[in-house]
Amino acid sequence: MDNGQKTNLHGFGVNVFGVGVLILGKSGIGKSELGLGLIDRGHKFVVDDFVVIEKDSDETLWMSALDFAEPFIHIRGIGFIDISRIYSNISNIMSSSKLDLVIELSEDNELLNKDVITQSQIQHLILNTTIEKRMLPIGNNRNLCLLVEILVKSYIQLKNGYDSTQYFLDNHSNLLNMDR
Repeated sequence: MDNGQKTNLHGFGVNVFGVGVLILGKSGIGKSELGLGLIDRGHKFVVDDFVVIEKDSDETLWMSALDFAEPFIHIRGIGFIDISRIYSNISNIMSSSKLDLVIELSEDNELLNKDVITQSQIQHLILNTTIEKRMLPIGNNRNLCLLVEILVKSYIQLKNGYDSTQYFLDNHSNLLNMDR
């Protein structure tokens, strides 16, 4: 896969429902804890903190860890934990995963009130390759694991030609026109 196009990012890589997800956000926002929660729900760990991104000859982006960092997660206040020993299940770990979707955690609670229609139009550029991106405001008492799963399922639906937001808007528009 090594064609010389590599970079690294600070984030958490996980494979959710077969979709490679890179969780980004500022230091200390909770990327690793969210990733650990997703692993606990049965999703596959790829990498924590130092995410190596590599582009293959087909222009596909892949994420992986440095050899010495597999399969460790750093949790603030706890330290480094070895996922393979904590879960005793090597099937919860992938040495690499295709990168399909970026989810950026944000403390901007104003995002909770913004127009969600534009969410599917946000793009993230890595190694001159465009990846779809979703913003996820962390807010108080939000079930972030569930919300990541919903974002991934929505991404899968979009890839399969179904846009639930557009469907809702189209049908809502029809209902408004019926009343006239």
